[in-house]
Amino acid sequence: LRGEAPSHLVVCVDSVGKTWRHDAYPEYKAGREPKPPEFFDALGIRFDLDVCAPPGGVRWVPADRFLTVEDDGLAQPWEGRVWMNPPYSNVTPWVRRFIDHHNGIALVPHAKSAWHPLLLAAADAVAVPWTYPDFVGGSIAYPVWFAAFGAECVEALHRVGPVLATVDGESICHPPKVGQA
Repeated sequence: LRGEAPSHLVVCVDSVGKTWRHDAYPEYKAGREPKPPEFFDALGIRFDLDVCAPPGGVRWVPADRFLTVEDDGLAQPWEGRVWMNPPYSNVTPWVRRFIDHHNGIALVPHAKSAWHPLLLAAADAVAVPWTYPDFVGGSIAYPVWFAAFGAECVEALHRVGPVLATVDGESICHPPKVGQA
């Protein structure tokens, strides 16, 4: 910036808590939409709980229960295998809770945030999708990745993208299967 000598500077900061958007736009979901049904078909597992579902839940998420923003999923008990697609404007507390829970699959954005390397290091496995399919309501403008805890969740990730797993302290990258690259 010193070399450019700009006449103006704009700084955008993402709020940790509720903002005016929540009141002005009741349908506001922090820039993320539910994944399409094909993704869950490919995973091939059932979740006990969707911890941060949109209001009314998502009918094709294979979860026995769901928590919405109205339920305050961070304050509720998490039980069993969880699906977590957190509000992308406030990922940090969700990731910390997911790491502590240690059972399930999370879909998160790539981000330059303190939580990113924590989840990457803590997860039993991480994967990137084979393709970046549209979410319900349209596409997203940034890449996402998956983190998993638990053997069944790690196995499920193999069905949605190349997996980086840690086995006995050694990182192993599982390449794409023939016909999926």
